[in-house]
Amino acid sequence: MVGDRNWHREASAIDAIRATIASTKAEPIWWHEQFCPAGACLEDVDGMPLYMDDNHLSRRGAHHAETALRRLFNDVPARN
Repeated sequence: MVGDRNWHREASAIDAIRATIASTKAEPIWWHEQFCPAGACLEDVDGMPLYMDDNHLSRRGAHHAETALRRLFNDVPARN
C-alpha cells in the first residue's frame, strides 16, 4: 500500500466534481473509496499490481474497477 501521494494532482478535478455535485443531482463514484480503503491506496490485490505506472490501471486494476462498478450499480434502484 502507498499513501495518497497522487491526490494533490487531482485537486482541481475534485473541486470541479464537487461543484457539479452541488449544482445537480449527480452522485459521484469516488475511486479513492475503491482503491484507497482506510486512507492507504492499494498497489496490488493478491500479488497482482493494480497500476502499470503511477497513474494508469493495469489489467488487474481495470478488473478491480469493473468489480467495484458492478457492485455499485447493482445497488442502484431501477428507474420506472
